[in-house]
Amino acid sequence: MSVLLSGTDARKRLMSVEEARHDLGIGRTKFYELVKFGRLKTVKIGRLRKVTPEAIETLIASLVE
Repeated sequence: MSVLLSGTDARKRLMSVEEARHDLGIGRTKFYELVKFGRLKTVKIGRLRKVTPEAIETLIASLVE
């Protein structure tokens, strides 16, 4: 079951590593490097690592600056 926001912009609140990597267009190694150095914030739920859309937007904004 997916957790979705209501309204026309129905995005997932938490994305998997694979979904986030796909959105960013980067590989697994680069993804975990960004996490390791604090450039991309993630949350852990048990053994799962998840990414919020806001964390991706924050990363992109920091890359553009």
